[in-house]
Amino acid sequence: MHTDFTLIIDMGLVIIIGTVLAILAKAMKQPPMIAYIVAGILLGPFGLSLISSQHEISVLSELGVAFLLFIAGVELDVGKMKKVGKVAMITGILQVTITLLIGFSVSEFLGFNFMESIYIGLVVAFSSTMVVVKHLSETYRLNSLQGRISIGILLLQDIAVILALSLLGNLENFMSWPVFSRIIINGLGLVSIAVVMSKFIFPTVLRYSANSKETLFLVSVSTCFFFIGISYYLGFSVAIGGFIGGLALASYPYNIEIASKIMPLRDFFTVIFFATLGMQIDLMVMGTNLMVIGALLLILLIVKPLIIILILSSMGYGSRVPILTGLGLSQASEFSFVLARDGLLLDRITPATYSIIITLTVFTMALTPYMDKIGKRISKTLSRRFPNGFLIFKHTVKDLDLLEGEELKNHVVLLGCHETGREILDKFHDKEFI
Repeated sequence: MHTDFTLIIDMGLVIIIGTVLAILAKAMKQPPMIAYIVAGILLGPFGLSLISSQHEISVLSELGVAFLLFIAGVELDVGKMKKVGKVAMITGILQVTITLLIGFSVSEFLGFNFMESIYIGLVVAFSSTMVVVKHLSETYRLNSLQGRISIGILLLQDIAVILALSLLGNLENFMSWPVFSRIIINGLGLVSIAVVMSKFIFPTVLRYSANSKETLFLVSVSTCFFFIGISYYLGFSVAIGGFIGGLALASYPYNIEIASKIMPLRDFFTVIFFATLGMQIDLMVMGTNLMVIGALLLILLIVKPLIIILILSSMGYGSRVPILTGLGLSQASEFSFVLARDGLLLDRITPATYSIIITLTVFTMALTPYMDKIGKRISKTLSRRFPNGFLIFKHTVKDLDLLEGEELKNHVVLLGCHETGREILDKFHDKEFI
C-alpha cells in the first residue's frame, strides 16, 4: 500500500479506536487521556501491531503539543504571570536540583551505572508541560494562582531540559560557555521577535483579518507554525515556540476567539499524541522491573510533590496552592522520550533502561488527573480540620489575586466582543473613548 495512504489509514485507526474508548471512559467517569493511551497500547507494536507508520504519527503528534501551548499562551494573563515569576523561578530551580540529586542517588543504589543514573535523575526532575497545561485548561484553572505558578515552573523546566539535552549531546564541551551563551542569545532572539511582531505587525494584520472567521483562523495557525519554525531553527522545542507565539497574541481583544478556533485542531492532535505514548509501552518491561519502576514512581508521585509543597509553603503560600501545585506536577515530562532516545542512540543507556523510562513517563502522565483529585481531597480535609488555615510554615504572603482598585470614570464595559461587539470596540477606539 502507498505510504501516504498507509499513514491516513493508521491515523484513522487511532482516531476511531481512541473515540470508542473515550466514550467508554466517559461512561465510567474516567479521563479521556487514559482512553487514548490504551488505544495506543492496543494498536502499537506491543499490542495488536496494527500501526505501520508509527514514526510519522509520532511527528504529527508534536503538533498537539504545539497547539496546546499556543492556546495556553493566547489565554494567559501576562500581567498576572509576572507576579509569580520570581516564585516560579526559585521553586523550579530548587525542585529540579533536589529531585535530580535524589533520582540520581536512588538510581545508583538500584544498580544503574553513572550515566544511566544521570538520565533517570533528569527524567524524574522534569514535569510534563503538555499534560499539566491540558488539565489546567480543561478544569478552567489556567489563570488561577496554582495555574500560573505551575506554568512558570514548567517553562523554567523546559529551558533546563533543553540545556541538559545540549550538554549531554556535547559531553566533551560540558559546562562550556559557548553552549550556555548560544541558548541565552537564541532565547532572547525568540522573545524579541515575538515582542516586535506583537507591537508592530499583529495590530495591522488583526485589524484586516478580524472581520473574517476564515482569515482569523488562518492568521492564528500561521502564527503558531511561524513560531514553531523559528523555535526549531534556534534549537528550542515546538512547545516553547507555540507558547511564545500564543503570548504574542495574548494582549489583543480577539485572543479568546483565536483560542476557540484552534481548539478543534488541538483536540485532534492531542488524541494522536497520547496514543503515540501508548504505542511505546512494553508491558513485559513492567513485569520484569516492578521493583525498579515502583521505587522511581515513589520519587515522582511522593518525593517530588513534597519538595514543591515544602518550597512553596516556606515562601508563605499556605497549604492549598502548594498541595495542588505539587501533586499536579507529579509526572515525568514528554522530554523524557527525547532524553531516553538520545541516550539510547549514544549508547549511554541500555534498551532495558529506555523501556523503563518510557513506561515510567506514560504511567505517571496517565495518573495526573487522579493526583489532582487527591490534592483537592487533601486540601478539603485540611480546610475542614483547620478552619483558620493549615500552615506548614507560619508566615504568609499577600493574596496575589487581589489588585488595588482603580477609580473609573466615563468608562464602557463590553461583555463579549464578537462581530457586533468588535464593531462597537472599533468605533470607541476611533472616538478615543478607549
